[in-house]
Amino acid sequence: MTISPLKERLRNSLRISPSKVAMQVKRPDAWQEITYAQLRLYIESISSFMAATGIEKGDRVLLLAENGPLWAGLFFACIDMGVILVPLDTHSTPKDIGSIADDSGAKVIIVSKQLLAADDRLKDLKNIETVIILETIDLSKGFEASAKEAEAADDKRPGDVCADDLALILYTSGTTDRPKGVMLTHNNLYSNFLSISQLGIISSKDIVLSILPLYHSYPLMVNLIAPVLGNAGIVYVPEDWPQKLTDYVRGSKVTILTGVPQMFHMLHRRIVNTIKEMPFASRVLIERLFDISWSVRRRTGFNLARILLGRMHRPFGRQLRFFVTGGARIDADAQRDLFRWGFTVLAGYGLTETSPVVSFNPPARPKIGSVGKAIDSVELKIVGKDKDGIGEIAIRGPNLMRGYYRREEETGKAIREGWFFSGDLGYIDREGYLYITGRSKELIVLSSGKNIYPEEVEAAYSVVPFVKEMCVLGLERQRGSGVQDMLYAVVLPDLDALKARGEMNVYDVLKSRFTDISAGLPSHKHIMGFMVINEPLPRTSLGKIQRHLVRARYIEKIANKRSEVDASKTGGAGDTLDHDIAGKVIKYIRESFNIKKEIALQDSIEIDLGIDSLGRLEMLAALESMYGLDLPDEMVGTGIFTVKDLIEKIQHLLKASGTDQRRSPGKPLQIEDLMSQPLSEELMSKIHIRRDLFDRYLCILFRSILYIIFKVFYRFKVKGADNIPGQGPYIICPNHVSFLDGFIIACAVPSYALTGLFFIGFRQYFKAFGIRSMVKRARILPVDADQIIEAMQAS
Repeated sequence: MTISPLKERLRNSLRISPSKVAMQVKRPDAWQEITYAQLRLYIESISSFMAATGIEKGDRVLLLAENGPLWAGLFFACIDMGVILVPLDTHSTPKDIGSIADDSGAKVIIVSKQLLAADDRLKDLKNIETVIILETIDLSKGFEASAKEAEAADDKRPGDVCADDLALILYTSGTTDRPKGVMLTHNNLYSNFLSISQLGIISSKDIVLSILPLYHSYPLMVNLIAPVLGNAGIVYVPEDWPQKLTDYVRGSKVTILTGVPQMFHMLHRRIVNTIKEMPFASRVLIERLFDISWSVRRRTGFNLARILLGRMHRPFGRQLRFFVTGGARIDADAQRDLFRWGFTVLAGYGLTETSPVVSFNPPARPKIGSVGKAIDSVELKIVGKDKDGIGEIAIRGPNLMRGYYRREEETGKAIREGWFFSGDLGYIDREGYLYITGRSKELIVLSSGKNIYPEEVEAAYSVVPFVKEMCVLGLERQRGSGVQDMLYAVVLPDLDALKARGEMNVYDVLKSRFTDISAGLPSHKHIMGFMVINEPLPRTSLGKIQRHLVRARYIEKIANKRSEVDASKTGGAGDTLDHDIAGKVIKYIRESFNIKKEIALQDSIEIDLGIDSLGRLEMLAALESMYGLDLPDEMVGTGIFTVKDLIEKIQHLLKASGTDQRRSPGKPLQIEDLMSQPLSEELMSKIHIRRDLFDRYLCILFRSILYIIFKVFYRFKVKGADNIPGQGPYIICPNHVSFLDGFIIACAVPSYALTGLFFIGFRQYFKAFGIRSMVKRARILPVDADQIIEAMQAS
């Protein structure tokens, strides 16, 4: 039998540069550095400890711990001893842990002190004989050892670990099916490392940030095995990394940042929002810089944006080479934008069953939207192609798993004639680049025969800035005497984006935007309905949507056409009903809006309780009267979103005003009462009631120019203008099919109507220099959603 090449490479790597820093760990007060010499002694110490505990070659050991040097040391100790490691998801339930322990036959579990103290998930494990706390393993020798002492250390175990011996059993968390144990050998892992190293992605000069959980094959290979065997550096950071990511990257001089698409989508969204907030002139200038640098980069490969847009790259530091994404599919538009901005995002593809990397974009010639070319020694083919060349991806190579543990039948279905049938759908272009279109199990086949890839539909509708997460499902609905197929979406809105834009009618805003998106898509890709939720979608640790859980969690609510989220999941209001203010507010809402369900503190006022903008106005007017308060206008719009927000705001105002909280409620104020109140001087100063002669001529000139433009370029026609009343108040409500609606109305109404016409517009559009001075002359009332009372009074 061939000796394990993985074990031999590990030992050589640990000896090459003993004084080089292998790992950096962010501690509260400083960065801790661990050299390759110390790492070697870590591994020796852990191996000796396990041997003394009675753990031998071939034993299965469960590991439940957070990322860090101890996790890494234990993994490599198992490689050195021939022990089969079974890593566990740190969020595993007691049922999951018990099931995996029973299935794998493990007798030992090694758990971190923090996780053991956090809960009692391990108390009912029947077959586990030994529980070891990871931190109890004595590593003091490793901290104190010099490179010379490490080099002189004797190997205590014979090199009897073979290439075909099992190294890992990885239980897939899955997006649809129950977990299966994937058996990976020493040779599987080593062959995958060799293929990656031949791409030249990770060199000994690189430093890799390890933030993805190592119990998944993708980060295990890219963030641990490849860096250590390649003599590179690894950085471990605390759980606050999402808030301090750039600080940690810059502080530890990270050159490669590995993440999942969700992470880069968030970065993309943050940059887009920053650009939108820039003044118009600055925005135009930076867009031109993007275009110029992107053009230069595509033609020459030179990344000019890192020079021209240094301020954008500075948070990550100049040493950062590129981002690596995997685990799920990244949105091509977001990836293209990041490239335009001077970042490099290299996408790859793989599965746990393939150790895991199958394809990767070459750094010198990446293709946006593709997951790259097959890595060395790996073969790809597309099986069962349709007319577009899309079919199931099949894989063959030395990285292919031995099989599913104790599931011969399922192994036989997955591996046929040496080819692993992935269940993923895609195609290969003429240059050999692979593109993923979806999962065969997630493919939605309509009765018309049309194939729908839900990820494509989600990507199309997720361009709406108010969508934080979306999952598209295929459903059936009764229509007449038959059944109709439909696409239905479950949507988590981005409340921060809605607040920033002054929007508050979440469902209506999304519906309007989705209608616009649908106009540009084939009819079979239109979503025919959606529900809004206020909790994140269930995902795997690598960010893949677990569609089976989405369907199970929301299918009943969809079927009953209800959009409320179960109050038990958001925290009941029962504990707050004893509080006088909370009790009165909740009672008022329930009775006034005829709400039958239990009202929870985290219920969204619009999403869960169905109170729209006018209902919100009525509610706040009533609460003003009840408590004798002057509630600020922003509470009508973006100031409050949940019942808890409302109660806390009222409590704060009562405390600030010194009003007696126990006073009897007054008579609720009606909307008509609000509208009849006198206008403030500030508001009156914004309204140009009577135009002077100059304004009239200016209006006529501007309208004439617009009319000619619309007539020549848009074939402008007006019908039904004679229905406009000659006198008296009335409202014209355009259908908002474009941002030109107001101008079109101005050109469409008769001249007698124009003299009395006022316009209401979203304030954000009238902030630009040169436009603000025209607002009053054009009799535009710029308002925000949080000034709805003012807007209605002005109207």
